[in-house]
Amino acid sequence: MNGPVLTAATLAITFSLAAPQSTQAAEGAQAASEILGRISASRIAVISDGDFLARTYGTAELAPRNAGYRDLLTIMSPAGKKIVTGSIPVSNSVTSAPEILALSEDGQTAFVTERLGERPKGGNRISDLPPGRRLFAVDLSDRAALRLSDTVGIEAFPEALSLSPDGESVAVVSNTPEASFVQIIAYRDGRFSRLARFDLADLG
Repeated sequence: MNGPVLTAATLAITFSLAAPQSTQAAEGAQAASEILGRISASRIAVISDGDFLARTYGTAELAPRNAGYRDLLTIMSPAGKKIVTGSIPVSNSVTSAPEILALSEDGQTAFVTERLGERPKGGNRISDLPPGRRLFAVDLSDRAALRLSDTVGIEAFPEALSLSPDGESVAVVSNTPEASFVQIIAYRDGRFSRLARFDLADLG
């Protein structure tokens, strides 16, 4: 590792990451390359919410389906004068970014959770999105070919996550209509295992 690992969550670059075939994407990639040239980091992690446009906050209408935008996790790694970029579809939501994204200390694993779930067939408004209920682990060892390591079900509406220093436990807070929960999920060798759940009210 030659520098820090940075994480970011932004709606502004959704178009350049979610629609790589478009002219707009090419312009966005050029702008990203220029910005990255001024940053000293080994990796930059970005989540893109393909359902939300800037106007969605005012109109509650989701992005048009035919636009082809997707929820993505993208890793950009400076390598000399080049930028190695890898992306993978991972359900996420800009409504609680960047708290729903974290990288392990060694930069080899990304963890992402979804406050709002994937868009159902026929869904066109924010109210159509189901509550998120999943935590994802993504293997970043191949910077150009990201791989989903594992997924685990958690309580609805997760809002934030945090990793233990050794990277073997993930804490996720979910604010459900019934209660607020903190969940501790064990993670080792690319797999989730034990899950402990605590009602925050019971913890005082």
